[in-house]
Amino acid sequence: MSLKITASSFVESHYLALESDGVKFVETALTGGKRHFRFSEIDCVILSDDHLLSFQAEGRVYAIPTKPEDAKHQTVIASLVQALKNSATGWSGET
Repeated sequence: MSLKITASSFVESHYLALESDGVKFVETALTGGKRHFRFSEIDCVILSDDHLLSFQAEGRVYAIPTKPEDAKHQTVIASLVQALKNSATGWSGET
């Protein structure tokens, strides 16, 4: 199973994939493109009430919608949080 969240609509398509050294974020829209961030470059990650997974890196916020009923999405979210905890010495997040 690939650790990847894919979200598409009529206007845009994007995905977030966990890799061994970080996150690949691809967004195909007017301002999109392919970005790769090491876990140490990610400042924070937030999951909103409407299930939008957002993370901040390099002073910008990147976001992708998730589905709470999708086990794959939940695995990616949990794995991302764990990877961030493992990579950052001083990272303080609630468990």
